[in-house]
Amino acid sequence: MEEVHTEKNLTLRVDEQENEVTVHWEGKSSERDPATFISPILNGVLSKNKKIILNFKKLEYMNSSTVTPLLRIMDEIKSSTGSILIVFSRNLKWQELSFTALEIFKTPDGRINVVGE
Repeated sequence: MEEVHTEKNLTLRVDEQENEVTVHWEGKSSERDPATFISPILNGVLSKNKKIILNFKKLEYMNSSTVTPLLRIMDEIKSSTGSILIVFSRNLKWQELSFTALEIFKTPDGRINVVGE
């Protein structure tokens, strides 16, 4: 089952499977406070108690304000039994720079992981 959420230039496609929920990020996240749009969606995904995959490979741009809701969900995962995988495109220089910085939040047990493809 897929839910599609769009605000201005950003679309989040939430694809729920039996054991995991994938959020496909598309377009651009350039709002001053993107958390008002993003956080309720991520909180809804988190409440499903399934593995979360955030796929940024089709995201064209995100500003630094977009990182805040990502950090919040990773923090929530850290203090729960859930897991999250962040997938980005190594072919896009801005994604390589942005998401490589998030690798410091990886956990030894793999519950929080950041992978470039």
